[in-house]
Amino acid sequence: MGDIDLLRLFSLKANDPSAITDHLLTQIAHISKCDLGTLHQMKKRLEELSELFAESYDCCMKSCVAFTGPYAKLKACPRCRKRRYRRDGQPMKVYRYIPLIPQLVVFFLNRELNERMRYRSEVHPKVRAEKGGRMTDVFDGAHYRELLQKEVTINGHGLGHNYFSDHRDIALGLGTDGVNPWRRRKSTFWPILLFNLNLPPTERTHDENIICVGEVPGPNKPKDMDSFLYPVVQELLKLSVGVKAYDVVEKEIFVLRAYLLTVFGDIPAVSMLLRVKGHNAILPCRLCTIQGTRIPKSKTTTYYVPLSYKNLDPDRPDYDPADLPMRTHKQFMAQANEVQSAETNAESERLAQQYGINGVPLLGILDSLDLPLSTGYEFMHLIFENLVPNLALLWSGNFKTLNNKQPFVFDKAAWKAIGATAAGSRPTMPSSYGASVPNIATDRSSFSAETWSQWALFVGPVALNGRFSNRKYYDHFCELVELINLCLKFELSKDDILRIRDGFVSWVQKYERYTLFLPLHARTTADRNLGITISTNQNGCHA
Repeated sequence: MGDIDLLRLFSLKANDPSAITDHLLTQIAHISKCDLGTLHQMKKRLEELSELFAESYDCCMKSCVAFTGPYAKLKACPRCRKRRYRRDGQPMKVYRYIPLIPQLVVFFLNRELNERMRYRSEVHPKVRAEKGGRMTDVFDGAHYRELLQKEVTINGHGLGHNYFSDHRDIALGLGTDGVNPWRRRKSTFWPILLFNLNLPPTERTHDENIICVGEVPGPNKPKDMDSFLYPVVQELLKLSVGVKAYDVVEKEIFVLRAYLLTVFGDIPAVSMLLRVKGHNAILPCRLCTIQGTRIPKSKTTTYYVPLSYKNLDPDRPDYDPADLPMRTHKQFMAQANEVQSAETNAESERLAQQYGINGVPLLGILDSLDLPLSTGYEFMHLIFENLVPNLALLWSGNFKTLNNKQPFVFDKAAWKAIGATAAGSRPTMPSSYGASVPNIATDRSSFSAETWSQWALFVGPVALNGRFSNRKYYDHFCELVELINLCLKFELSKDDILRIRDGFVSWVQKYERYTLFLPLHARTTADRNLGITISTNQNGCHA
Protein backbone atom coordinates (compact mmCIF):
# COMPACT_ATOMS: atom_id res chain seq x y z
CA MET A 1 0.00 0.00 0.00
CA GLY A 2 2.99 2.34 0.40
CA ASP A 3 3.38 3.05 -3.31
CA ILE A 4 -0.37 3.65 -3.75
CA ASP A 5 -0.32 6.12 -0.83
CA LEU A 6 2.70 7.84 -2.34
CA LEU A 7 1.01 8.25 -5.74
CA ARG A 8 -2.14 9.62 -4.10
CA LEU A 9 -0.13 12.16 -2.13
CA PHE A 10 1.77 13.46 -5.13
CA SER A 11 -1.39 13.46 -7.24
CA LEU A 12 -2.88 15.76 -4.61
CA LYS A 13 0.15 18.04 -4.82
CA ALA A 14 0.11 18.03 -8.63
CA ASN A 15 -3.53 19.17 -8.68
CA ASP A 16 -2.79 22.19 -6.46
CA PRO A 17 0.98 22.76 -6.21
CA SER A 18 0.65 26.24 -4.69
CA ALA A 19 -1.51 24.98 -1.80
CA ILE A 20 0.28 21.67 -1.14
CA THR A 21 3.84 22.64 -0.26
CA ASP A 22 6.63 20.11 0.37
CA HIS A 23 6.34 20.78 4.11
CA LEU A 24 2.59 20.19 4.06
CA LEU A 25 3.08 17.02 2.01
CA THR A 26 5.36 15.50 4.66
CA GLN A 27 2.90 16.51 7.39
CA ILE A 28 0.03 14.81 5.56
CA ALA A 29 2.15 11.66 5.19
CA HIS A 30 2.96 11.75 8.93
CA ILE A 31 -0.64 12.36 10.06
CA SER A 32 -1.98 9.60 7.83
CA LYS A 33 0.70 7.29 9.26
CA CYS A 34 2.02 6.38 5.83
CA ASP A 35 5.51 4.93 6.21
CA LEU A 36 6.95 6.71 3.16
CA GLY A 37 10.25 7.94 4.56
CA THR A 38 11.68 11.44 4.07
CA LEU A 39 10.63 13.81 1.30
CA HIS A 40 13.85 13.00 -0.57
CA GLN A 41 13.11 9.27 -0.33
CA MET A 42 9.54 9.82 -1.52
CA LYS A 43 10.76 11.73 -4.59
CA LYS A 44 13.34 9.06 -5.39
CA ARG A 45 10.69 6.33 -5.16
CA LEU A 46 8.39 8.37 -7.40
CA GLU A 47 11.18 8.58 -10.00
CA GLU A 48 11.60 4.81 -9.86
CA LEU A 49 7.87 4.20 -10.30
CA SER A 50 7.56 6.63 -13.22
CA GLU A 51 10.90 5.60 -14.78
CA LEU A 52 11.37 9.31 -15.48
CA PHE A 53 14.76 10.43 -14.25
CA ALA A 54 15.85 14.05 -14.54
CA GLU A 55 19.26 14.67 -16.12
CA SER A 56 21.68 17.21 -14.68
CA TYR A 57 23.90 19.44 -16.81
CA ASP A 58 26.41 21.91 -15.41
CA CYS A 59 25.65 25.50 -16.33
CA CYS A 60 27.14 28.93 -15.80
CA MET A 61 26.42 30.44 -12.39
CA LYS A 62 24.84 33.39 -14.25
CA SER A 63 22.98 31.06 -16.66
CA CYS A 64 24.93 32.35 -19.67
CA VAL A 65 25.34 28.83 -21.10
CA ALA A 66 24.88 25.17 -20.25
CA PHE A 67 27.98 23.04 -20.58
CA THR A 68 26.55 20.85 -23.34
CA GLY A 69 27.56 20.16 -26.94
CA PRO A 70 30.59 22.31 -27.90
CA TYR A 71 30.83 23.62 -24.32
CA ALA A 72 30.83 20.18 -22.66
CA LYS A 73 34.56 20.12 -21.83
CA LEU A 74 35.04 23.77 -20.90
CA LYS A 75 36.15 24.67 -17.37
CA ALA A 76 34.77 28.23 -17.48
CA CYS A 77 31.86 30.06 -19.08
CA PRO A 78 32.84 31.22 -22.60
CA ARG A 79 30.77 34.41 -22.14
CA CYS A 80 31.39 35.75 -18.63
CA ARG A 81 34.49 33.63 -17.80
CA LYS A 82 33.06 32.53 -14.44
CA ARG A 83 34.47 29.17 -13.40
CA ARG A 84 32.40 26.02 -13.83
CA TYR A 85 33.38 24.15 -10.65
CA ARG A 86 33.71 24.96 -6.98
CA ARG A 87 36.89 24.06 -5.14
CA ASP A 88 35.37 20.75 -4.03
CA GLY A 89 34.81 19.78 -7.70
CA GLN A 90 31.04 20.29 -7.62
CA PRO A 91 29.43 22.46 -10.35
CA MET A 92 28.60 26.07 -9.47
CA LYS A 93 25.08 25.62 -10.82
CA VAL A 94 23.05 22.83 -12.42
CA TYR A 95 20.47 22.83 -15.20
CA ARG A 96 17.94 20.04 -14.67
CA TYR A 97 16.49 18.50 -17.83
CA ILE A 98 13.48 16.17 -17.86
CA PRO A 99 13.76 13.82 -20.88
CA LEU A 100 10.99 14.19 -23.47
CA ILE A 101 10.88 10.66 -24.93
CA PRO A 102 9.77 8.85 -21.73
CA GLN A 103 7.01 11.43 -21.29
CA LEU A 104 5.69 10.85 -24.81
CA VAL A 105 5.92 7.06 -24.49
CA VAL A 106 3.68 6.98 -21.41
CA PHE A 107 1.01 9.03 -23.21
CA PHE A 108 0.12 5.89 -25.16
CA LEU A 109 -0.15 3.82 -21.97
CA ASN A 110 -3.03 6.00 -20.78
CA ARG A 111 -6.15 4.88 -22.65
CA GLU A 112 -8.10 8.12 -22.20
CA LEU A 113 -5.17 10.37 -23.23
CA ASN A 114 -4.29 8.00 -26.08
CA GLU A 115 -7.76 8.38 -27.55
CA ARG A 116 -7.83 12.17 -27.17
CA MET A 117 -4.52 12.36 -29.07
CA ARG A 118 -6.27 10.99 -32.16
CA TYR A 119 -7.53 14.53 -32.81
CA ARG A 120 -4.82 15.31 -35.39
CA SER A 121 -5.25 12.16 -37.45
CA GLU A 122 -8.94 11.33 -37.02
CA VAL A 123 -11.01 14.24 -35.67
CA HIS A 124 -9.43 17.21 -37.44
CA PRO A 125 -9.71 15.77 -41.01
CA LYS A 126 -13.46 15.35 -40.42
CA VAL A 127 -13.73 18.88 -39.05
CA ARG A 128 -11.80 20.20 -42.05
CA ALA A 129 -14.16 18.46 -44.45
CA GLU A 130 -17.25 19.72 -42.60
CA LYS A 131 -15.96 23.30 -42.52
CA GLY A 132 -15.31 23.35 -46.25
CA GLY A 133 -11.64 24.23 -46.05
CA ARG A 134 -11.97 26.90 -43.35
CA MET A 135 -8.91 27.58 -41.20
CA THR A 136 -9.57 26.10 -37.76
CA ASP A 137 -6.17 24.90 -36.57
CA VAL A 138 -2.43 24.74 -37.24
CA PHE A 139 -3.09 21.61 -39.32
CA ASP A 140 -4.90 23.72 -41.91
CA GLY A 141 -1.74 25.71 -42.56
CA ALA A 142 0.34 25.35 -45.71
CA HIS A 143 3.45 24.26 -43.78
CA TYR A 144 1.79 21.19 -42.24
CA ARG A 145 0.07 20.28 -45.52
CA GLU A 146 3.44 20.40 -47.30
CA LEU A 147 5.11 18.25 -44.64
CA LEU A 148 2.58 15.47 -45.27
CA GLN A 149 4.10 15.06 -48.74
CA LYS A 150 7.72 15.40 -47.61
CA GLU A 151 10.23 12.71 -46.62
CA VAL A 152 11.78 13.07 -43.17
CA THR A 153 15.45 14.02 -43.42
CA ILE A 154 18.32 14.61 -41.01
CA ASN A 155 21.25 16.61 -42.38
CA GLY A 156 19.93 16.00 -45.89
CA HIS A 157 19.70 12.21 -45.52
CA GLY A 158 16.25 10.73 -46.11
CA LEU A 159 14.88 8.29 -43.53
CA GLY A 160 12.43 6.47 -45.79
CA HIS A 161 9.16 7.78 -44.29
CA ASN A 162 7.11 10.95 -44.65
CA TYR A 163 6.16 13.35 -41.91
CA PHE A 164 3.04 12.26 -40.01
CA SER A 165 2.70 9.09 -42.11
CA ASP A 166 1.56 7.19 -38.99
CA HIS A 167 -1.68 8.28 -37.33
CA ARG A 168 0.12 8.27 -33.96
CA ASP A 169 2.93 10.65 -34.97
CA ILE A 170 2.94 13.61 -32.58
CA ALA A 171 3.07 17.28 -33.62
CA LEU A 172 4.77 19.52 -31.07
CA GLY A 173 5.05 23.24 -30.44
CA LEU A 174 7.86 24.81 -28.41
CA GLY A 175 7.65 27.99 -26.37
CA THR A 176 9.72 29.85 -23.80
CA ASP A 177 9.77 33.18 -22.00
CA GLY A 178 11.43 34.82 -19.05
CA VAL A 179 9.42 34.44 -15.85
CA ASN A 180 9.78 36.58 -12.74
CA PRO A 181 7.83 34.88 -9.94
CA TRP A 182 9.19 37.30 -7.35
CA ARG A 183 7.66 40.77 -7.50
CA ARG A 184 10.01 43.75 -7.60
CA ARG A 185 12.97 41.54 -8.39
CA LYS A 186 15.04 41.38 -11.55
CA SER A 187 15.86 37.68 -11.36
CA THR A 188 14.17 35.50 -13.97
CA PHE A 189 14.14 31.87 -15.00
CA TRP A 190 13.23 30.48 -18.42
CA PRO A 191 10.99 27.38 -18.65
CA ILE A 192 11.29 25.36 -21.85
CA LEU A 193 7.79 24.13 -22.67
CA LEU A 194 6.47 21.74 -25.31
CA PHE A 195 2.82 21.58 -26.35
CA ASN A 196 1.13 18.42 -27.58
CA LEU A 197 -0.64 19.61 -30.74
CA ASN A 198 -2.23 16.18 -31.24
CA LEU A 199 -4.68 17.15 -28.51
CA PRO A 200 -7.75 19.26 -29.39
CA PRO A 201 -7.03 23.04 -29.42
CA THR A 202 -9.22 23.54 -26.35
CA GLU A 203 -6.95 21.26 -24.26
CA ARG A 204 -3.39 21.85 -25.47
CA THR A 205 -2.53 24.69 -23.11
CA HIS A 206 -4.11 23.22 -19.98
CA ASP A 207 -1.54 22.91 -17.19
CA GLU A 208 -1.82 19.13 -17.04
CA ASN A 209 -1.06 18.80 -20.78
CA ILE A 210 1.98 21.10 -21.01
CA ILE A 211 5.31 19.28 -21.14
CA CYS A 212 8.08 21.08 -19.25
CA VAL A 213 11.47 19.62 -20.19
CA GLY A 214 13.59 22.06 -18.24
CA GLU A 215 14.04 25.48 -16.65
CA VAL A 216 17.03 27.72 -17.29
CA PRO A 217 17.65 28.58 -13.62
CA GLY A 218 18.57 32.25 -13.96
CA PRO A 219 19.09 34.76 -12.46
CA ASN A 220 19.94 36.24 -15.87
CA LYS A 221 18.69 35.74 -19.39
CA PRO A 222 20.73 33.00 -21.12
CA LYS A 223 23.29 34.26 -23.60
CA ASP A 224 23.34 31.01 -25.56
CA MET A 225 19.90 29.41 -25.45
CA ASP A 226 21.05 26.72 -27.90
CA SER A 227 23.21 25.19 -25.16
CA PHE A 228 20.09 24.70 -23.00
CA LEU A 229 18.07 23.39 -25.96
CA TYR A 230 20.79 20.88 -26.85
CA PRO A 231 19.26 17.90 -24.95
CA VAL A 232 15.74 18.38 -26.33
CA VAL A 233 16.99 18.84 -29.91
CA GLN A 234 18.96 15.59 -29.56
CA GLU A 235 15.76 13.84 -28.48
CA LEU A 236 13.76 15.39 -31.32
CA LEU A 237 16.30 14.00 -33.78
CA LYS A 238 15.84 10.54 -32.23
CA LEU A 239 12.08 10.96 -32.48
CA SER A 240 12.42 11.79 -36.18
CA VAL A 241 13.94 8.34 -36.64
CA GLY A 242 11.50 6.71 -34.19
CA VAL A 243 11.51 4.97 -30.81
CA LYS A 244 9.64 1.89 -29.61
CA ALA A 245 6.41 2.43 -27.68
CA TYR A 246 3.31 0.43 -26.73
CA ASP A 247 -0.20 1.47 -27.75
CA VAL A 248 -2.61 0.39 -25.00
CA VAL A 249 -5.65 1.02 -27.23
CA GLU A 250 -4.49 -0.97 -30.28
CA LYS A 251 -2.50 -3.36 -28.09
CA GLU A 252 0.65 -3.35 -30.17
CA ILE A 253 4.24 -2.17 -30.15
CA PHE A 254 4.80 0.61 -32.68
CA VAL A 255 7.43 3.12 -33.75
CA LEU A 256 6.68 6.47 -32.08
CA ARG A 257 7.75 9.59 -33.96
CA ALA A 258 7.30 13.25 -33.07
CA TYR A 259 8.11 16.43 -34.97
CA LEU A 260 8.45 20.05 -33.91
CA LEU A 261 5.99 22.03 -36.01
CA THR A 262 6.09 25.54 -34.58
CA VAL A 263 8.01 27.76 -32.13
CA PHE A 264 6.49 30.74 -30.33
CA GLY A 265 7.11 33.44 -27.73
CA ASP A 266 7.51 37.21 -27.60
CA ILE A 267 10.07 38.93 -29.82
CA PRO A 268 13.07 38.76 -27.41
CA ALA A 269 12.43 35.08 -26.67
CA VAL A 270 12.10 34.01 -30.31
CA SER A 271 14.99 36.25 -31.35
CA MET A 272 17.10 34.34 -28.83
CA LEU A 273 15.89 30.97 -30.16
CA LEU A 274 16.55 31.95 -33.80
CA ARG A 275 19.75 33.88 -33.10
CA VAL A 276 18.44 36.99 -34.85
CA LYS A 277 19.18 40.61 -33.91
CA GLY A 278 15.70 41.45 -32.72
CA HIS A 279 13.55 44.53 -32.44
CA ASN A 280 16.33 47.13 -32.04
CA ALA A 281 18.32 46.11 -35.13
CA ILE A 282 18.47 47.76 -38.53
CA LEU A 283 16.70 44.61 -39.81
CA PRO A 284 14.36 44.05 -36.86
CA CYS A 285 11.90 41.60 -38.41
CA ARG A 286 12.57 37.87 -38.48
CA LEU A 287 9.94 37.29 -41.19
CA CYS A 288 10.94 39.96 -43.70
CA THR A 289 13.94 42.12 -44.59
CA ILE A 290 12.30 45.52 -44.10
CA GLN A 291 15.13 47.90 -43.18
CA GLY A 292 15.23 50.71 -40.66
CA THR A 293 16.82 54.12 -40.71
CA ARG A 294 18.15 56.48 -38.05
CA ILE A 295 16.10 59.53 -37.09
CA PRO A 296 17.66 62.49 -38.97
CA LYS A 297 19.57 65.03 -36.88
CA SER A 298 19.09 62.97 -33.74
CA LYS A 299 21.61 61.48 -31.34
CA THR A 300 19.42 58.44 -30.70
CA THR A 301 20.69 55.15 -32.09
CA THR A 302 17.22 53.61 -32.34
CA TYR A 303 16.05 52.66 -35.81
CA TYR A 304 12.76 53.88 -37.24
CA VAL A 305 11.04 51.69 -39.84
CA PRO A 306 8.27 53.50 -41.72
CA LEU A 307 6.52 52.32 -44.85
CA SER A 308 7.13 55.68 -46.52
CA TYR A 309 10.49 57.48 -46.55
CA LYS A 310 9.24 60.65 -48.28
CA ASN A 311 10.10 62.88 -45.32
CA LEU A 312 13.31 61.02 -44.47
CA ASP A 313 15.06 59.98 -47.66
CA PRO A 314 13.30 60.89 -50.95
CA ASP A 315 15.67 58.68 -52.94
CA ARG A 316 14.66 55.59 -51.00
CA PRO A 317 11.67 53.58 -52.30
CA ASP A 318 8.62 53.09 -50.11
CA TYR A 319 7.58 49.65 -48.83
CA ASP A 320 4.38 48.11 -50.09
CA PRO A 321 2.70 46.67 -46.97
CA ALA A 322 0.89 44.14 -49.17
CA ASP A 323 4.16 42.91 -50.66
CA LEU A 324 6.92 43.06 -48.06
CA PRO A 325 10.29 41.42 -48.86
CA MET A 326 9.72 38.13 -47.03
CA ARG A 327 12.53 35.85 -45.88
CA THR A 328 12.65 32.22 -47.00
CA HIS A 329 14.07 29.23 -45.12
CA LYS A 330 16.77 28.72 -47.72
CA GLN A 331 17.83 32.36 -47.63
CA PHE A 332 17.72 32.50 -43.82
CA MET A 333 19.91 29.42 -43.38
CA ALA A 334 22.36 30.52 -46.10
CA GLN A 335 22.84 33.91 -44.46
CA ALA A 336 23.13 32.33 -40.99
CA ASN A 337 25.84 29.99 -42.27
CA GLU A 338 27.64 32.89 -43.93
CA VAL A 339 27.72 34.80 -40.64
CA GLN A 340 28.89 31.78 -38.66
CA SER A 341 31.61 30.77 -41.10
CA ALA A 342 33.13 34.26 -41.42
CA GLU A 343 36.92 34.21 -41.02
CA THR A 344 37.11 37.09 -38.53
CA ASN A 345 34.88 38.42 -35.75
CA ALA A 346 34.72 41.79 -37.50
CA GLU A 347 33.49 40.19 -40.71
CA SER A 348 30.98 38.09 -38.79
CA GLU A 349 29.55 41.17 -37.06
CA ARG A 350 29.39 43.09 -40.34
CA LEU A 351 27.38 40.28 -41.92
CA ALA A 352 25.21 39.94 -38.82
CA GLN A 353 24.30 43.63 -39.08
CA GLN A 354 23.65 43.27 -42.80
CA TYR A 355 21.33 40.26 -42.42
CA GLY A 356 19.95 40.78 -38.91
CA ILE A 357 21.14 37.25 -38.03
CA ASN A 358 23.81 36.34 -35.45
CA GLY A 359 24.46 32.76 -36.55
CA VAL A 360 22.95 29.34 -37.23
CA PRO A 361 20.28 28.42 -34.67
CA LEU A 362 20.35 24.89 -33.28
CA LEU A 363 16.66 24.54 -34.18
CA GLY A 364 17.70 24.89 -37.83
CA ILE A 365 18.85 21.27 -37.77
CA LEU A 366 15.20 20.15 -37.47
CA ASP A 367 13.88 19.78 -40.99
CA SER A 368 10.28 19.89 -39.75
CA LEU A 369 10.67 23.64 -39.15
CA ASP A 370 10.53 26.27 -41.88
CA LEU A 371 12.57 29.12 -40.43
CA PRO A 372 11.55 31.75 -39.81
CA LEU A 373 7.95 31.12 -41.00
CA SER A 374 7.39 28.51 -38.28
CA THR A 375 7.86 31.29 -35.71
CA GLY A 376 4.97 33.68 -36.37
CA TYR A 377 4.37 36.64 -34.09
CA GLU A 378 2.51 35.90 -30.90
CA PHE A 379 -0.86 37.70 -30.82
CA MET A 380 -1.17 38.45 -27.10
CA HIS A 381 2.09 40.40 -26.87
CA LEU A 382 1.74 41.94 -30.31
CA ILE A 383 -1.73 43.41 -29.79
CA PHE A 384 -2.75 43.39 -26.13
CA GLU A 385 0.59 44.15 -24.49
CA ASN A 386 1.96 46.50 -27.13
CA LEU A 387 -0.37 48.03 -29.68
CA VAL A 388 -3.42 48.78 -27.50
CA PRO A 389 -1.43 50.13 -24.48
CA ASN A 390 0.59 52.40 -26.78
CA LEU A 391 -2.59 53.75 -28.38
CA ALA A 392 -3.81 54.61 -24.88
CA LEU A 393 -0.52 56.42 -24.20
CA LEU A 394 -0.92 58.40 -27.43
CA TRP A 395 -4.52 59.40 -26.65
CA SER A 396 -3.67 60.47 -23.09
CA GLY A 397 -0.64 62.52 -24.18
CA ASN A 398 1.73 60.38 -22.11
CA PHE A 399 3.74 58.87 -24.91
CA LYS A 400 7.35 59.93 -24.37
CA THR A 401 8.16 63.22 -26.16
CA LEU A 402 4.92 63.49 -28.09
CA ASN A 403 3.46 66.97 -28.42
CA ASN A 404 0.30 66.96 -26.26
CA LYS A 405 -1.52 69.43 -28.52
CA GLN A 406 -2.25 66.88 -31.22
CA PRO A 407 -5.93 66.54 -32.26
CA PHE A 408 -6.18 62.90 -31.14
CA VAL A 409 -4.92 63.71 -27.61
CA PHE A 410 -7.63 64.18 -24.96
CA ASP A 411 -7.34 66.88 -22.34
CA LYS A 412 -6.79 65.64 -18.81
CA ALA A 413 -10.39 66.16 -17.70
CA ALA A 414 -11.79 64.21 -20.64
CA TRP A 415 -9.31 61.36 -20.14
CA LYS A 416 -10.19 61.14 -16.42
CA ALA A 417 -13.89 61.04 -17.34
CA ILE A 418 -13.26 58.23 -19.82
CA GLY A 419 -11.37 56.24 -17.18
CA ALA A 420 -14.00 56.83 -14.50
CA THR A 421 -16.85 55.88 -16.83
CA ALA A 422 -15.22 52.58 -17.76
CA ALA A 423 -14.18 51.75 -14.19
CA GLY A 424 -17.66 52.64 -12.94
CA SER A 425 -19.15 49.85 -15.01
CA ARG A 426 -17.19 47.18 -13.11
CA PRO A 427 -19.92 46.32 -10.56
CA THR A 428 -22.41 45.63 -13.36
CA MET A 429 -20.09 43.35 -15.35
CA PRO A 430 -20.76 39.60 -14.89
CA SER A 431 -17.62 37.77 -13.78
CA SER A 432 -18.14 35.31 -16.63
CA TYR A 433 -17.16 38.13 -19.01
CA GLY A 434 -13.61 38.05 -17.64
CA ALA A 435 -11.48 40.23 -15.38
CA SER A 436 -12.89 43.67 -14.57
CA VAL A 437 -11.21 46.63 -16.26
CA PRO A 438 -9.25 49.09 -14.05
CA ASN A 439 -9.38 52.86 -14.46
CA ILE A 440 -7.29 53.54 -17.56
CA ALA A 441 -6.58 57.13 -16.47
CA THR A 442 -5.28 56.41 -12.96
CA ASP A 443 -4.47 52.71 -12.72
CA ARG A 444 -2.90 51.72 -16.03
CA SER A 445 -0.14 49.72 -14.30
CA SER A 446 -2.78 47.22 -13.10
CA PHE A 447 -3.75 46.27 -16.63
CA SER A 448 -2.86 42.80 -17.93
CA ALA A 449 -3.16 41.38 -21.43
CA GLU A 450 -6.65 40.15 -20.51
CA THR A 451 -7.86 43.53 -19.26
CA TRP A 452 -6.33 45.36 -22.23
CA SER A 453 -8.29 43.02 -24.50
CA GLN A 454 -11.45 43.67 -22.50
CA TRP A 455 -10.92 47.41 -22.75
CA ALA A 456 -10.18 47.40 -26.48
CA LEU A 457 -12.97 45.06 -27.55
CA PHE A 458 -15.81 45.98 -25.19
CA VAL A 459 -15.16 49.19 -23.24
CA GLY A 460 -13.22 51.39 -25.68
CA PRO A 461 -15.76 51.46 -28.53
CA VAL A 462 -18.38 52.79 -26.08
CA ALA A 463 -16.23 55.01 -23.85
CA LEU A 464 -14.48 56.75 -26.78
CA ASN A 465 -17.55 57.34 -28.91
CA GLY A 466 -18.00 61.08 -29.51
CA ARG A 467 -14.88 61.97 -27.53
CA PHE A 468 -12.33 62.66 -30.30
CA SER A 469 -12.19 66.11 -31.87
CA ASN A 470 -12.26 64.43 -35.28
CA ARG A 471 -14.46 61.40 -35.94
CA LYS A 472 -11.80 59.78 -38.16
CA TYR A 473 -9.69 58.84 -35.11
CA TYR A 474 -12.60 57.00 -33.50
CA ASP A 475 -13.43 55.25 -36.79
CA HIS A 476 -9.78 54.28 -37.13
CA PHE A 477 -9.87 52.67 -33.67
CA CYS A 478 -13.11 50.84 -34.48
CA GLU A 479 -11.50 49.44 -37.64
CA LEU A 480 -8.77 47.98 -35.41
CA VAL A 481 -11.36 46.46 -33.07
CA GLU A 482 -13.10 44.83 -36.03
CA LEU A 483 -9.80 43.37 -37.24
CA ILE A 484 -8.94 42.04 -33.78
CA ASN A 485 -12.33 40.36 -33.54
CA LEU A 486 -11.74 38.75 -36.92
CA CYS A 487 -8.35 37.45 -35.75
CA LEU A 488 -9.93 35.93 -32.64
CA LYS A 489 -12.51 33.88 -34.52
CA PHE A 490 -12.30 30.11 -34.04
CA GLU A 491 -12.82 29.59 -37.77
CA LEU A 492 -11.47 31.71 -40.61
CA SER A 493 -12.72 31.56 -44.18
CA LYS A 494 -10.57 32.63 -47.12
CA ASP A 495 -12.59 35.85 -47.22
CA ASP A 496 -11.84 36.46 -43.54
CA ILE A 497 -8.11 36.04 -44.14
CA LEU A 498 -8.21 38.50 -47.05
CA ARG A 499 -10.17 40.99 -44.92
CA ILE A 500 -7.59 40.72 -42.14
CA ARG A 501 -4.70 41.15 -44.55
CA ASP A 502 -6.18 44.05 -46.52
CA GLY A 503 -7.66 45.59 -43.38
CA PHE A 504 -4.32 45.87 -41.58
CA VAL A 505 -2.68 47.24 -44.73
CA SER A 506 -5.32 49.98 -44.86
CA TRP A 507 -5.12 50.61 -41.10
CA VAL A 508 -1.34 51.06 -41.16
CA GLN A 509 -1.49 53.39 -44.16
CA LYS A 510 -4.16 55.53 -42.47
CA TYR A 511 -2.08 55.68 -39.31
CA GLU A 512 0.88 57.08 -41.20
CA ARG A 513 -1.32 59.62 -43.00
CA TYR A 514 -2.98 60.73 -39.76
CA THR A 515 0.38 61.41 -38.10
CA LEU A 516 2.02 63.30 -40.99
CA PHE A 517 1.37 66.61 -39.24
CA LEU A 518 3.50 65.64 -36.24
CA PRO A 519 6.96 67.13 -35.82
CA LEU A 520 9.43 64.63 -37.25
CA HIS A 521 11.05 63.68 -33.92
CA ALA A 522 7.65 63.04 -32.31
CA ARG A 523 6.18 61.20 -35.27
CA THR A 524 9.11 58.85 -35.63
CA THR A 525 9.05 58.04 -31.93
CA ALA A 526 5.33 57.34 -32.06
CA ASP A 527 5.60 55.21 -35.19
CA ARG A 528 8.59 53.29 -33.93
CA ASN A 529 6.99 52.22 -30.68
CA LEU A 530 3.38 51.84 -31.68
CA GLY A 531 3.93 48.45 -33.30
CA ILE A 532 2.28 49.54 -36.54
CA THR A 533 5.22 49.14 -38.88
CA ILE A 534 8.23 47.69 -37.12
CA SER A 535 8.29 48.33 -33.41
CA THR A 536 11.28 48.76 -31.15
CA ASN A 537 9.04 47.68 -28.29
CA GLN A 538 10.09 44.17 -27.29
CA ASN A 539 6.59 42.76 -27.67
CA GLY A 540 5.50 44.09 -31.06
CA CYS A 541 6.26 44.02 -34.73
CA HIS A 542 4.60 45.10 -37.96
CA ALA A 543 0.90 44.44 -38.06
